[in-house]
Amino acid sequence: MDYEPERAGAVPPPIPPLPPRAAGFHEHPHKRKRFSGFLLFCMSVLPGIGYMYLGLIKRGLFFLSVFFGGIYAAGQFGMDFLVPCLAIMYFAVLFDSFKKRAKLENGEFVPDNIDEIKEFFYRHKTIIICASVVVLAMWFINNIGWFLFRFEGMNWFNKIVAVLLVAFGAIVLFSRKK
Repeated sequence: MDYEPERAGAVPPPIPPLPPRAAGFHEHPHKRKRFSGFLLFCMSVLPGIGYMYLGLIKRGLFFLSVFFGGIYAAGQFGMDFLVPCLAIMYFAVLFDSFKKRAKLENGEFVPDNIDEIKEFFYRHKTIIICASVVVLAMWFINNIGWFLFRFEGMNWFNKIVAVLLVAFGAIVLFSRKK
């Protein structure tokens, strides 16, 4: 049944909805964005800025904050062993930004989220927790002199009370309620 505009009171047929936009859909697939490799390299001096140049703002901010947080932790808490980890992260982010550039220039969809990173941490949570415990233990060993110096000025009675309070706190913390 066709629409007849000459009939009074006739309602035009509804317009069919547009198909949903698929992931990676581009308005003009022939107009692909080109990114300068030299500019990307220059902006990748700080991890994350290269991602921002590519338009991946969330990913860029994440790696930039991890980098500066690692530098802060290395300097403030004496965790010098983080420096090689930051170097590894720097090169991983540099190479990944060039990989993302190639995908974007080929017209592929690159999501601006950190779901891949969350999934990585979830899959390797046991290793990450163990590494974190080792890092904290190393920090404690590096700074134990400060703790012993504070502990050294106490008499024996105060030392015993302090150790018993810590032990009692650990028992309360790790005991299961029935």
